Amino acid sequence: DDVRRQTNIFIQGTEDKDLLASYSIIQEGGRVIPEDERITLMKVANQMDFSTWETGYTNYWGDMEKSIEAWSNKYLTFNADGKITYIQWSANNAKGVVPKEMGDFVYMEKLILNMKGLTGKLPSQLGNLKRLKHLEINNSTMAVEVCPEIGNLSELTYLKIAAANSIVTEEVFEAIGYLENLEEISLDAAHYPAAIPESWGNLKKLKKLTITGLGITDISAIARMTSLKTLSLGNILRASDITILPEFTRLEELESLTINNLGQLTEIPASIGSCINLKTFSLQRSGLISLPEEMSGLKNVTSV
Repeated sequence: DDVRRQTNIFIQGTEDKDLLASYSIIQEGGRVIPEDERITLMKVANQMDFSTWETGYTNYWGDMEKSIEAWSNKYLTFNADGKITYIQWSANNAKGVVPKEMGDFVYMEKLILNMKGLTGKLPSQLGNLKRLKHLEINNSTMAVEVCPEIGNLSELTYLKIAAANSIVTEEVFEAIGYLENLEEISLDAAHYPAAIPESWGNLKKLKKLTITGLGITDISAIARMTSLKTLSLGNILRASDITILPEFTRLEELESLTINNLGQLTEIPASIGSCINLKTFSLQRSGLISLPEEMSGLKNVTSV
């Protein structure tokens, strides 16, 4: 097709389709971003108070008629048709809610929002991003509520919600459990439901899980995550309410266990002796009086 023919001029006839798709310079002067994509992009940015963003954004995007090559940098990437596939915005001055139009970027595979002023509920339209593999919301100091429609993101492999005042509802917790391609989850929220739902047992590919925040006490459903290699509970700066750990019998792949600031945790199950691959064990500020004898058999632990 035309894209492939033009690109071959520059890379000497390669037949690697993935490589071809990654090249954006296909004709002299470059391609202009499709009008609908440009309009939606600026509509989204303006609804998050774009005029107050750092000059790295406001100066760079001043010319709406720029070619894709001029727009493409660490903030945005595009596919061969000029459709946005990646957004990374780290704008400390941004504020307001994430607009529903964010869900119009249906070719997007990676979305990272590092914005202190984000607030409100994430729009249900995020569930339209069926190609999304990586979703990250960081650093908001406001109250952000996760939408249950993230359960529609079946291709998602990485999920991080690190907003100190964010809210994860029971419905959202249940939805996460059906994202069977997830390999890493990192949650730092102000409030969780009392227990991780049984649906999380579907996360057979999950390798890394980090949970910090209040409200959740029972994480026993983790016991079915048989691919888990890293489990981190709480952090040194913020207390968590977790009192019930999972049975470790089926977590033979676990290599790292971190328990921080769990003042209400009174025991570790004896089944931790099943974690024959455990190499790192970190324990700080817990309510534990003693460790189970079975830990003495974990010969691979080299860091405590």
